[in-house]
Amino acid sequence: MDLSNYESLRACSADEVLHQLRQANQKLEIYAAEINPELFVNLQLPTFPKADVIMSKEVLTVSDDEFLALFHRVFYESLQVEIDLKEEKRIKYLKGWCLLAIVCVSILFISFSQNQELKVLMFIIVMALCGCLYELFKHKTKLFVSDIKRRTNFKVMADSFLGFLPTVYIIDQQMYIGANLLKRPCSMEFYSVESEAEQQQLKSIYEHYVMANRRIQDEFIIGQYFERMHSDELSSMSWQD
Repeated sequence: MDLSNYESLRACSADEVLHQLRQANQKLEIYAAEINPELFVNLQLPTFPKADVIMSKEVLTVSDDEFLALFHRVFYESLQVEIDLKEEKRIKYLKGWCLLAIVCVSILFISFSQNQELKVLMFIIVMALCGCLYELFKHKTKLFVSDIKRRTNFKVMADSFLGFLPTVYIIDQQMYIGANLLKRPCSMEFYSVESEAEQQQLKSIYEHYVMANRRIQDEFIIGQYFERMHSDELSSMSWQD
C-alpha cells in the first residue's frame, strides 16, 4: 500500500503505539495478518468486548503448540463439548463383532475347500464384512459444541490478503498504521493518521476487504483444535445450537 498519498501521517514510535494499545478505553480494532499468542498475552491488551481482531488464514497454519496457545489465550475463554458415549460404545462393539465374524467366515472358507459354491458364498460374505468393517473404521466421533465464550471478538479471514497490507490499529478515535506488533517486537517507524477523513478512507479499505471475503467459521476452528489435539479419536464435529 502506498502511504505517500496520505498527507496527515505523523511519524511515531512503536512504544507510543503500544502505550495507546494498553490504554484503550472504548474501542480497539486491529487488522493484523498473524498473531503470536504469547506476545498478545504479554502485551496485556484489552480483550472482549473491546477488542476486534481481524486476521488472515495463516494464523491457523502454525505448530500445534502455538495453535493451542492461540485457541486458549486469544480465541476462546470457554466452550461446552458433548460426546454421544452410547454411540461410541455401539461402534466399538460392532467393530469387535465384525472382526470376529470375518475370522469365523474365513475359517469356514478354508474348511469348504472342496465345495466351490460354498467357497464363493463364504468369499462374498467375507468381502461384505470387510466393507462393513471399513465403514466402521471411517466413523468419526461427533462433537456437539455449545456455550461458546470468546476472549476477543476475532475474525479469521479465509485468504492471505492482510499479509500484503500494513497492520492497522484503531484505538478509541485514533488510527495507527505500520508493522505487526502482535507477531514480534518491532522498532520500525509507525504513523499516526491525524486526519479524520483519511482515517475513514483507510478504514473503508480494510472494512471493504472484510465484507467482500469469506470468514472462517467457529465450527472449523474448533474442529481444527480437536483434530490437532486428538487426531486419532476426535477428528470431526457437528454443531449444536
